[in-house]
Amino acid sequence: MDALNSGDTAWILTSTALVLLMTMPGLALFYGGLVRSRNVVSVLMHCFAICALASILWLVCGYSLAFGDGGANNFIIGGLDKAFLSGVTADTLSGTIPESVFFAFQMTFAVITPALIVGAYVERIRFSSVMIFSGLWLLLAVSYTHLRAHETEADGVCRLVVEKKGGGGGGGGGGG
Repeated sequence: MDALNSGDTAWILTSTALVLLMTMPGLALFYGGLVRSRNVVSVLMHCFAICALASILWLVCGYSLAFGDGGANNFIIGGLDKAFLSGVTADTLSGTIPESVFFAFQMTFAVITPALIVGAYVERIRFSSVMIFSGLWLLLAVSYTHLRAHETEADGVCRLVVEKKGGGGGGGGGGG
């Protein structure tokens, strides 16, 4: 069992703050500088609203779907066992950091990802479409995050199946 590491926690908190500052105000002002002056407020509002929407979706179900236990469907997506951070306490650890810090760190990337896309459709899309697209994008990205978080687990299962069938997968070494 890993113990709480204050250095790891401090670094992740610092990184969380930096990524959040890259989104609000950094990304918002950057994209605001690229548009016509009449659309600056629109771009700032897109980034701010995406930040709010992604934060709420991450709390409600995103974190749980990305890092929760999906039971029989765990190879595709997580379950809702951590929805609204249920079961996450001040003492719950994720590795050597508090799980609440891990939640906040991962949330910043859930926020900045759809906010980065704003630059592709700035001045060409309605606000409601931005919100719908960003929400759907976040929920689809959660599935990919879950797959990547559990990739080593799945890779181990695939390797075990290949070894039991007598295949070696070609060159490489090992085997015995």
